[in-house]
Amino acid sequence: MSDTRTVKKIINCKPLNKRSHGRPKNRWEDNNTQDICQIMVKNWIICVQDRGKWKEVVEKAESFNYEVQGPEEEEEDKEGEEEEEDKTKKNKKKNKKKLMMMIMMKKKKKKEKEEEKEAEKEKTKKKKRKKKLKDKKTKKKKR
Repeated sequence: MSDTRTVKKIINCKPLNKRSHGRPKNRWEDNNTQDICQIMVKNWIICVQDRGKWKEVVEKAESFNYEVQGPEEEEEDKEGEEEEEDKTKKNKKKNKKKLMMMIMMKKKKKKEKEEEKEAEKEKTKKKKRKKKLKDKKTKKKKR
């Protein structure tokens, strides 16, 4: 599988944000391996490469999952997933706001520094002008 494929990117991706404290969050692959272990499939990586075998494994997993949870619990899980999605969307919005604030603060500081540099340049120019005027006056006096 080439590195540019979307599936490979998803499996090998690393999150941008820091992890929360406590137990580490399960990755997609961790959940799948756990499910596969419950079904008692050995060498699942080899099964994935053969479409026929993998289809059988998926069907077995779907029936196993349905037997374990039942239809009522699946609906509750969907509601829970929607709540989690809402929370993640809110967190993303908060993170965006924080990033925007940080960017704005950086721009403001950069602008302030530039203004300070310009003010210093103006001061040095004034000093040079004064010095030139003094030099001219001293030359005139000497003459």
